[in-house]
Amino acid sequence: MSMSIYISTLGRGPAKQTTFRNISPKWREKTKLVITPEEERMFRGVAGLVENAEIAGLMSRHAFPSEDNLIVLPPEVKGLSACRQWILHNAPEDYIVFMDDDLSFYKAADRGPDVQPYDFNDMIDVMRCYLNSACPLVGVDPTGKPPYILYPGIIMRCYAVNREFFIENGIRFDDHRLLQDFSVNLQCADKGNAGVLIPDFYCLDDGPATAPDGGVSAYRSPAELCFTALDLATEHPKSLKRLKERCR
Repeated sequence: MSMSIYISTLGRGPAKQTTFRNISPKWREKTKLVITPEEERMFRGVAGLVENAEIAGLMSRHAFPSEDNLIVLPPEVKGLSACRQWILHNAPEDYIVFMDDDLSFYKAADRGPDVQPYDFNDMIDVMRCYLNSACPLVGVDPTGKPPYILYPGIIMRCYAVNREFFIENGIRFDDHRLLQDFSVNLQCADKGNAGVLIPDFYCLDDGPATAPDGGVSAYRSPAELCFTALDLATEHPKSLKRLKERCR
């Protein structure tokens, strides 16, 4: 089954792509940066400069995205929820790995160091195995807190989905402008297929220092977050209760 990584940039620009830098070379070739039309000139400019420098022997491309890594969103697609829904319906792969653009990855067993390329490859392989086992939603622990065991929980920041399952069951990212990760968790649980968090790895984001530079931080508000959370609780009461009980 085919599988690729999709990273939504939403305003942070090419200089702040933490996740892309932390992806192994093997999977970097299978990674797409989904950029806004406003970012296109900047990303393509950096890609051209790096390519020319590489040809001249001045530097290695290493963790810089090339033209092949870039996908430009249609101008009418606004915000992360709409972006992920657009990816879901337009990606050709069977499995899609959604990642935020500000992530670092770690091995849970010893809480560090950052995962090496072979570790990252193992992490993706484990996610693929669970997708192959008919689990439609598989995530990497976004907290770095024990216990490090396979368990159902709130999946966010880095997760893989079975594209066919999502489309056939009408699971959508864009039913709310915010909290799209929580929404698809609950929608899957409503179908009797609660997602799982894999053991052995976790991811952390760059934190509040970079959050205002892009992503949903650029347009969300505390009030809207609160109202969206209340809407989700009203729409999925049974699944929310089950998830809470199983995550205690």
